[in-house]
Amino acid sequence: MDENTLLTGERNTLYIRKDGKNRQTLLSLDGEEFSFGGFCISDANFWFATSRVERYVGGGVSSTLSRKLRLPVVSWENGVPQFDHPVEHEWLDEPALPDCTVDLKANETNAFLRGSQTYQEKRSIDIGGNLIKLEHATGNYARLFPGNLFLDRNPAGLIHLTGQQATRYVFPESYISQLEIGRRLGWGELLWDSGLNQALFVHNTCGPGQSGPDCRRKALWLTASLEPISDFEMPGESLLEIKNGYTCFSCGCGCNSHEELYVMGGEVFLHVWGYPVKNLTRGVYRLKQKSTGPAWEKIISGRPQSPIAVSPNGRQIAYFELSRLGDQFRIVQID
Repeated sequence: MDENTLLTGERNTLYIRKDGKNRQTLLSLDGEEFSFGGFCISDANFWFATSRVERYVGGGVSSTLSRKLRLPVVSWENGVPQFDHPVEHEWLDEPALPDCTVDLKANETNAFLRGSQTYQEKRSIDIGGNLIKLEHATGNYARLFPGNLFLDRNPAGLIHLTGQQATRYVFPESYISQLEIGRRLGWGELLWDSGLNQALFVHNTCGPGQSGPDCRRKALWLTASLEPISDFEMPGESLLEIKNGYTCFSCGCGCNSHEELYVMGGEVFLHVWGYPVKNLTRGVYRLKQKSTGPAWEKIISGRPQSPIAVSPNGRQIAYFELSRLGDQFRIVQID
């Protein structure tokens, strides 16, 4: 929430911790659990997805998404939000989590897409007389942007849809000429740097386990209104390495090994975690531009769990670490 405040959750309870002091309970659910993969926070509203969870003897768990919960903020006391009564929204009535501050525009966009026959049949809408296929842009800024953001293939860029109005933002030729956009544009994500008040679009042409000269990861700084500023290169190959002999379960090791980009204060970080990932590979890395090219510099080892939080100036990282010596909440100063 800010560099001195941490919002955390454990199953059915939401907590807040101010200035590293003891946590304070904000809200507890009865018969449901928070789904912290989908939430949106502003000064006026806290949005959460919730799940109905059944836990069985022997450790079995089943989970079903049930609803969206909006917590209206009526006031802030010493940096702690005071909520009005929760407002419930059925899951099917809200196909995408609304933006915190522009709920109405997001709802108008979702209503338009639900009512569009071409979108329901072909995931396409008419833009300037052409039928354009819409592919959701991923990343934290894409999720929180008013309305909906989509990837555009030709011309390569972004499509911003609010209600029925579509605005196209074309990437500069100097950026797209160095990449095979085409079918691989879906590997892009849009991140938000609140320290700089800028967005970062990252296009990746290489998946986990792939390597070679065709592996490229190129980043493009954008203004808050999605106008291009400058671009730079990032290491293309994934850092994910699976321990020898691991086969994992269910959908395989790929579902249980992760890397996630963060950007804050003009710094780019990569978090690598997951139980099948080699111990020496797990941790948090920072992007460094060296004379030999871009490289990941490891700044945190061990088993930091997701999500991590980076201060607006990019100089502090907060995380929860699992350890045989005892799990701990940590705040690390970055030089």
